[in-house]
Amino acid sequence: MDRFSSIPHTYLTEATIGFEREILRLTDTLEPSKKKHPYVNKISHPYIKTDFSDIQLELISTPKRGVAAAYDELKNIMAVIQDSADVLWNQSMPPAVTEPIPISRFDTSKEGIRLETYREHLAQRYGSARMLISGFHYNFSYAPELLTHLYEAEGTEKSFRVFQDEVYMRVARNFSVLRWMLVYLTGATPVRDVVSQDFCSCKGACSYSSEYAMSLRNGPCGYRNDFPDELSFDTLSGYVAQVESFISTGKIRFPDELYTALRLKNSTARSPRELAEKGIEYLEIRCIDINPFSHNGLDLEQAEWINLFMHYLLVCPDKTPSSADAVNYDRVCLHGLDPSLRLATATGKEVPLREYAMDIFSEMEEVFSRICPSSVYADSIRNMKAVFEHPEKTLAWRCREEILAKGFRDFSSAQSTATQEYYTQHFFTFFGAESLELSTKIVLKEAIVAGIPYRIMDREDNIIALRGKTGWEYVKQATKTSADTYISTLLMENKVVTKKILREASLSVPGGHAFSTSAEAAVAYETVKNTPLVIKPNRTNFGTAVEIFTTGPSRSEYDAAVTRAFREDSTVLAEPFFEGKEYRFFIINGTVAGILHRIPANVTGDGKSTIAELVVEKNRDPLRSKGYVTPLEEITLGEIEQAFLARQGYNKDTILPQGTQFFLRENSNISTGGDSIDYTDEVHDSYKEIALRGSHALGAKICGIDMIIQGISLPANRDNYTIIEANFNPAIHIHCYPFLGKKASLGA
Repeated sequence: MDRFSSIPHTYLTEATIGFEREILRLTDTLEPSKKKHPYVNKISHPYIKTDFSDIQLELISTPKRGVAAAYDELKNIMAVIQDSADVLWNQSMPPAVTEPIPISRFDTSKEGIRLETYREHLAQRYGSARMLISGFHYNFSYAPELLTHLYEAEGTEKSFRVFQDEVYMRVARNFSVLRWMLVYLTGATPVRDVVSQDFCSCKGACSYSSEYAMSLRNGPCGYRNDFPDELSFDTLSGYVAQVESFISTGKIRFPDELYTALRLKNSTARSPRELAEKGIEYLEIRCIDINPFSHNGLDLEQAEWINLFMHYLLVCPDKTPSSADAVNYDRVCLHGLDPSLRLATATGKEVPLREYAMDIFSEMEEVFSRICPSSVYADSIRNMKAVFEHPEKTLAWRCREEILAKGFRDFSSAQSTATQEYYTQHFFTFFGAESLELSTKIVLKEAIVAGIPYRIMDREDNIIALRGKTGWEYVKQATKTSADTYISTLLMENKVVTKKILREASLSVPGGHAFSTSAEAAVAYETVKNTPLVIKPNRTNFGTAVEIFTTGPSRSEYDAAVTRAFREDSTVLAEPFFEGKEYRFFIINGTVAGILHRIPANVTGDGKSTIAELVVEKNRDPLRSKGYVTPLEEITLGEIEQAFLARQGYNKDTILPQGTQFFLRENSNISTGGDSIDYTDEVHDSYKEIALRGSHALGAKICGIDMIIQGISLPANRDNYTIIEANFNPAIHIHCYPFLGKKASLGA
């Protein structure tokens, strides 16, 4: 224990974790979905594959440092699959189905043929119904820093590879003795569908439930091999020899057919012999049932505790495997809730399950108190102890009670529906990176769907990296990419230059003046005072400091607007106001991918609330927030809004009549609280051509063209439209999640 007590406790939170969970796609009548696998390339997709059948998705979080990062990625994968109209079964045990269960079919590549042959073998040997039992796999490896620390502390002459193999073999031995604890804590299959007996090797003799069962999935008639052999974890070579003997004697045909609670793994090893040659990289824990009460299939607290448990197995006194281990495991699977259940200890003595567990927890507390005297893990240990002290807190007990009250199918359907509703409510969330702008989240979600590896480089700046065929592509704020040149961005940033370029391309743009000083603007007032006018900074986005005067400003209004604009930029524009409605054209690679009409921030009166109170109430909508993390922005009552109110003879304390819609600004930017309505299919094609000509003139691959149009159904002419701005960083979320109208798919 001495060499373990010197371990920095931070290493315990830096293990590399990956999750795999299986989930069934069913129809509303709980039969196999008829839809094809909805995601590209079932073989190489890094996040979403198929398991035995196309109706059984396998969701894979890529290896992450720390439990939370892996857990969040799995939630993000769960979120993107909710778009299908299938029932996604949040339960390990499948419902009995009457229709045939098709195995997954693949392409004619060598790997595709191998995968298909494997599934045909499983169907013949175990039956298709049994293969639909779904589980949650926990891939675990210790932090490299921790293994290096232990290696150096041991001062051995053996190679690091050999040392690492020995560490994992020792942990595997300890795991085989205490795996029953994981079943007790994560078992959630005390019952299966009453009519689903055909996957039982005992042909139903075990009954469809057991009064005290915790995990029928892990029991003798669950997802297990049909032979009782216990693997030895004495040495890696011995383990490999055993697996090879299983294959040579026909007990299993493929290495992946080894359905044990724990597997030794190497990410590139394709055979037991390669595992021996390359060494153990991680352990795959396979005895975890899907938690139907969790939207992710496993609670974060459970995931954190398993991480702690695996570190305990590393530093605890050696456990001695024996034949009693398999007996203990099966007893907990089938009778874990029996208050009189006894388990065999290392001495051969049988003791009550809770007494055995409390001894382990005492040892665990002692071990971790030496590694971390501040007892940062005390709460986790205490919470898990409570589950052993109070069986009614176990998942198995809770599932059993719900199923007894509602029936297996109704309970499982309700939990599946609750999970889908949860992700529907969080459709604009990217878990673990909630502060990202929604447009960036959309790109990341589409990357998961398309099977594109991604990295978040800088959350504050919304910079991400996407893995392409030739390397990493860096993207900022969803639309700033290497596809556009730096000069095109600079051109669009400058409204004066943009207008010059568009005018030279024979496109209609506003006239007006550009001022570099307040004095210049003051002199020009006499020439514009009776003109409907727009005053705005030259180099800002999001409608910042843009003010519109539809009847011409007074001197004081003009001066105040100019002052506010100069706060934002050294050049201020005064342009004639063009009557019409404003539309945003989103352009990508020579295509108009979406068109929105944007309505200025507004409230509707109820006859009793002030404008300020109506704004507060409208901002309660969960679709509104600050920072572009949701589809709509919060409405503010700032200086510009209050000036606009004053021009109408109102203030923030004015009470609006029932049903009266009142606009708080003249300009219609979504960033200032406006609403978006999709008009992609309604706008005449001639305006789309104008938008494309504008983007081409500016040399832009991705941009937003803002156009005021007097009649979208009529062909364009020089007098019925004007381009007021080109945006080098157009938000895509306003097209993907419009306030009204058809959603666009722009993240791909």
